[in-house]
Amino acid sequence: MVDELPSYTLINDSILRQYKKVITVCGYGNYQESELRAYEKFLTAKSSLFLISDHRTTASTDPLASRLGVDLSGAYFGNADRYASDPITNAATSFYYNAGSIVMNENTNPDIQVLGWLNNDPGLPIMGVLKHPFAKIFFIGDANGIEGLPQPLTNNIMAWLFQ
Repeated sequence: MVDELPSYTLINDSILRQYKKVITVCGYGNYQESELRAYEKFLTAKSSLFLISDHRTTASTDPLASRLGVDLSGAYFGNADRYASDPITNAATSFYYNAGSIVMNENTNPDIQVLGWLNNDPGLPIMGVLKHPFAKIFFIGDANGIEGLPQPLTNNIMAWLFQ
């Protein structure tokens, strides 16, 4: 069962306190400072966050991802079909990455474990796990591609995060 909050709902502690498992999508909008603090507080308990970003056509990065330590930026296209060996990517098949952002700081943040890259340039990391002391966090830089439910990748992500 999923509770979908209406667009432009201001996320706060009382909303997030109801859940241990959250999926968030940051497209063109931004987060207010109070929302960023609410997510940080949410992650201080045993919780799971599926952080889905999207393209950032300016030099900006996804504010929540950046606050957590993953700089997702840019607009890139291609097939996501190069994966690290991991239970999350086990038997994963190719899917189209449609104007998604990439991880800009994988070499400077040791807590980032990249699990997938674009095939048109193996150096473009697009998804992975952010190591966190309390929470499980999976991130990806494209909402469009993952909405297509590429299997078994999507099931693997859900199983790792939410079971």
